[in-house]
Amino acid sequence: MVLNLSDAALKKLPLDVLAIKQLRSLDLSGNRLDDLPSGCSKWTNLKTVNLASNLFTNVPLDLTKLTKIETLNLASNALFALPAELSLLTSLKTLNVSSNRLRALPDELGELKSLITLDISNNQITTLPSSLGSCKRLEEINANENLIQEIPVAFSGLPELKAIRLVNNALQSFPSAVLKNTRLVWVDIGGNGDFDESKLRELDGYAEFEARRKDKIINREK
Repeated sequence: MVLNLSDAALKKLPLDVLAIKQLRSLDLSGNRLDDLPSGCSKWTNLKTVNLASNLFTNVPLDLTKLTKIETLNLASNALFALPAELSLLTSLKTLNVSSNRLRALPDELGELKSLITLDISNNQITTLPSSLGSCKRLEEINANENLIQEIPVAFSGLPELKAIRLVNNALQSFPSAVLKNTRLVWVDIGGNGDFDESKLRELDGYAEFEARRKDKIINREK
């Protein structure tokens, strides 16, 4: 069952919703929610959760018990931190925590072995955990609009990584091994002061990156 209660001015989730046992998709975006009732842990078949544009300051821990969740959208809330328990979401493919108040990410995110897309843009994050290098299915990282200074060398161990967005950060370097050993075809580093595209071109591994990018363009035009 799909339940859409978006933009309904909700401050609390109606308790009768908890009785829906076959819930697979839940959209509560655009409300005034700051918590979920404890009974939501009964939604064991839930795969898609949209809590964007609410008032959450913490991730409801009962959500981390729902191990079938594949898409979790917590964008545009007031989150100050992510709980280590997010690592329990072993089926999670897409995590969006953009436009919050995050300053750091927990090392435990590296245990999200199914993760494909990570959006942490528009926060105040200064460092990325090296543990993300263990998310072997990760293809895209959007880290625009943060305070990130460097990319962990461990990201060179991400065999499926295709895109990393780092616009408007405080980037000072970029590991050549990440250019060389991943499948990157898109690196966006605009707005990082002195570290710009010209610095990227000087890195060992840029030739491999550029070859992949050209192949991508040629294949798209065929």
